[in-house]
Amino acid sequence: MQLFKNEQAFLEYCRVNDLTGTCFLIHGYCFQWPLFTQGNFYSIEENFGSDKIFIEEGINKSGRVEVTVSDYIKRIPVWR
Repeated sequence: MQLFKNEQAFLEYCRVNDLTGTCFLIHGYCFQWPLFTQGNFYSIEENFGSDKIFIEEGINKSGRVEVTVSDYIKRIPVWR
């Protein structure tokens, strides 16, 4: 297993070495990866955060409430 402290160290290593068939990890890289940020609603909030949507007011309540996408995302529990 090759561990690189950042993407720059990985790129420098790859210029002179072949990683074919090698398992490697770049420290902290996943946090900048688009699928990671999309999974955390980052892209949705960035692109549509100010858009308005209607949601049910609550359990045993018959009305709908208009909120922004950002406000709705903040209500979603985060499971870690």
